[in-house]
Amino acid sequence: MRRALIIFFALAASVVLAVQIARFFHQEDDAKVVRDFFVDDASLAFETHGTAETPPLAGTRPGSTIVIAKCFNVDGQQVIAWLERYKPAMKARLDEAWATHTVTLGLLMSSRAQLEVRLPAAGSPWLEASSPEGKAIVLNLPKGRDGIPGMPMQPE
Repeated sequence: MRRALIIFFALAASVVLAVQIARFFHQEDDAKVVRDFFVDDASLAFETHGTAETPPLAGTRPGSTIVIAKCFNVDGQQVIAWLERYKPAMKARLDEAWATHTVTLGLLMSSRAQLEVRLPAAGSPWLEASSPEGKAIVLNLPKGRDGIPGMPMQPE
């Protein structure tokens, strides 16, 4: 009896995992799901874009660019800690993969190494996320009044 229960729960967990993996790679759903905050990098105005859109994107105003904003809940307030965009070569690879429905988990994971980051302050330079300066930006999480780092936020 105990063995049958273990097998049943293992099969149920396998089915749940398979469904989640299939949903992750289903292109129509991914294009509609928003997993990141997008902002105009000059005005910091928030915009909505789907997962299949790879920043930087052309903004609605001439010369504006849409990038990802990493936001944290600090003392009940939404705080932009840093901005992210992909290097041009990786953006091209991701755009092609989304367009041809060939996005893989490996590509998404390797794309993280091709990020540039900057502080949200006007005039801040874009830096390679893997550089010492870029790592300093990402590791310096905004802290609340109690000195505890804020919690990461995602769009609802």
